[in-house]
Amino acid sequence: MKKKKSKLMAADPVQELSDANEALEIMKANLRSATAELKKTGLMVTTVITDSNGKHTKVQRVSPMVKVQREALRTIGVLKRQIAQLQEEVKLVQQPKSAWDLLKDAGKVS
Repeated sequence: MKKKKSKLMAADPVQELSDANEALEIMKANLRSATAELKKTGLMVTTVITDSNGKHTKVQRVSPMVKVQREALRTIGVLKRQIAQLQEEVKLVQQPKSAWDLLKDAGKVS
């Protein structure tokens, strides 16, 4: 049985930047949606729980939208840092190479 060789392809920073920007917009939409839901329903929501005796009881709990909002804010921060790094990487890739770098790439100097 032959093993398939997996080739690692270099990541395209321009495509990664595009994907990160798209994910950022999606997270911003999630944040807006969660915030709107919190404004509509409030911070606390009433839920029905069943205790160990099988009796149903209404309780007040923090809205699950708070968790969605918190995670969206955290993810937005992470994506913004990633986008800043990718923009620097794209800038470096798009810079023309110096004569020294061209000689190093050709193996003329070490």
